[in-house]
Amino acid sequence: MQISSETTGEMKWPKSYEMGEFCFENTFNGTSRQIKFYRNNGITFGKLEREKRAVIVANCMMMSCVFTILVLVVYWLVKELRNLPGLMLMAYVATFTAFSFLRIVHVYAYHYRILEREACIVMTLLVYYTILSSFSWMNVMSFDIWWTLRATRNHLKTNRRGILVKFGWYGLYGWGAPLLATAFVVATDHLDLPGIIKPQIFVGEDVFLEKSSTSIL
Repeated sequence: MQISSETTGEMKWPKSYEMGEFCFENTFNGTSRQIKFYRNNGITFGKLEREKRAVIVANCMMMSCVFTILVLVVYWLVKELRNLPGLMLMAYVATFTAFSFLRIVHVYAYHYRILEREACIVMTLLVYYTILSSFSWMNVMSFDIWWTLRATRNHLKTNRRGILVKFGWYGLYGWGAPLLATAFVVATDHLDLPGIIKPQIFVGEDVFLEKSSTSIL
């Protein structure tokens, strides 16, 4: 088995495989580590087809951004909606809208080759952070549903100040945990750790989102 290029991700074993046609999994059985190889037997797309597909999906994301922004406007104008569930929904919608906007900009900038490598790296990290933050806020909303049902059963009440304090703790997780995860990815890419497959965000001419063949969409 041979990796022919760190920048393109092509592999020979004994034939050549392009990105998207295979993947690796780092496994640990308790005594030793193994890197397993899996071949994708499904439908694969060439680079041009993947770029076209990414642009189409980016256009659809652009349409969805219009409606998510409308949701934010409504919740901002109607004071009665800005309770704890409303604040959490606003945080989730805001982070998801930020992710969609950044990803749209990245897709078009890469498609038309107008994005410098340094700017692309920053964009990659921002996209990674915002999508993780979106899922973190969904996690927060799930936890708050459980907490609300528990409080209702025990007849517990929360005042306005308690709501803001609670939202602050939620924000520490919803925005802080993805920040730590992003910092971990950057550190992993710079440190030489044994048994770890690096994301290679800062390696080669292409960066992580470009090497992922737009699979994040």
